[in-house]
Amino acid sequence: MKVRYSRRALAQIAEIIETIAEGAPEVAGALSRRMETLAALLARHPAIGRRTDLADVRVFALRPYPYLIFYREEPGGIMILRVRHMARKEDWRTGR
Repeated sequence: MKVRYSRRALAQIAEIIETIAEGAPEVAGALSRRMETLAALLARHPAIGRRTDLADVRVFALRPYPYLIFYREEPGGIMILRVRHMARKEDWRTGR
């Protein structure tokens, strides 16, 4: 299966990596590699994440980092919808 990213997810990932790289470039690199590894895992095992209140959206923790990956299975692959820090309490669908 192929992994694709929404524009929102790409912007969030870039912001996360950029912010971390300012203080700890090696951690930013490790986080980026971990994200790629987990995206490949989701492509092979799309049901691994837990269900959310939306029927087709799942969430998977980016352990050991404190981020959540929201995604859905689509024909031919996985669409990563959003990446959010675990401490943020806003509604993940609206960003509020």
